[in-house]
Amino acid sequence: AEKIPLAMYILLDKSGSMVNTGIPKWQQAATAINAFVSDTNLIAVKVALQVWSGQGPCDGSVYDTPAIPMGLIPQIAPQVASWLATISPNGNTPTEGALLCLKAYTTQYASQNPGEKTIGLLVTDGLPTTCNLDPNYLVGIASAAFSGTPSILIYTMGMDGADFNLLDTIAQAGGTTKSFNANSTQAFLDALKTISGSALSCEFVIPTPEKGTLDIDKVNVVF
Repeated sequence: AEKIPLAMYILLDKSGSMVNTGIPKWQQAATAINAFVSDTNLIAVKVALQVWSGQGPCDGSVYDTPAIPMGLIPQIAPQVASWLATISPNGNTPTEGALLCLKAYTTQYASQNPGEKTIGLLVTDGLPTTCNLDPNYLVGIASAAFSGTPSILIYTMGMDGADFNLLDTIAQAGGTTKSFNANSTQAFLDALKTISGSALSCEFVIPTPEKGTLDIDKVNVVF
């Protein structure tokens, strides 16, 4: 049996606060992501990446196409490292647009790739500062992603300055219980590994029998 591939869309906050608070949050995030996508021990894990900030657009239309297309790690590691090195954090925090794009891209990808487990990860270091600021509305976007068809798990990760109460509520609505605290490079990396493990803790493709008919009730599983 082979593990079902995990397809993770990471949407990374690149607002100005990622560099202007005296804490090297952008450097922490970039270092952790580079380490994650270079990990040769991770099997059947795919990652796509995009950044978000600015005044919008509030419908997420800029962020629903990843800058780094979905690709298998560690094969995409050089591409990710080169891209992250070009980013200059600036702008505000349009959380509405980020969540809408996370829902749009992951839903589309999952529909086109039903043999993979698709999840979305929102990373931020601040409170929503533009677009729709209503927490109930923002939570509703994650809820719609999780309750939709296909169902998408929405994870959240906060760095120093984030509203963890809001991120927890978004995570719960997105089917993932609680946000991750990523206030250091190691914490960020550990969170990525935990997410990749928990999203596919025990899901495998059942092999096609060489002959006969498969009877699920008579299958013995040895772990």
